[in-house]
Amino acid sequence: MKMKAYRHSATVAILIAVLFLPYWVYVPAICAAVVLLPFYWEAIIFGFLVDTLYGTRGFFPAALATALLVAMLIPLRERMRFTT
Repeated sequence: MKMKAYRHSATVAILIAVLFLPYWVYVPAICAAVVLLPFYWEAIIFGFLVDTLYGTRGFFPAALATALLVAMLIPLRERMRFTT
């Protein structure tokens, strides 16, 4: 299967997880997708979705945390050989 098909499958699976499963299922799935899939910027969109659906009026929104996670994991992902 090509990388594009993996990307679409992961996006649909994570979207279903965000909508119907508890956070301890979809948060590791989003983190794994960020590390394994090249430039998985959809994680930021999922962060906004999680913040919109389940967020409270807090100080630190989930979308900002997701954007920071993506920014921190990009150097790690670049060192991994199997993500070309």
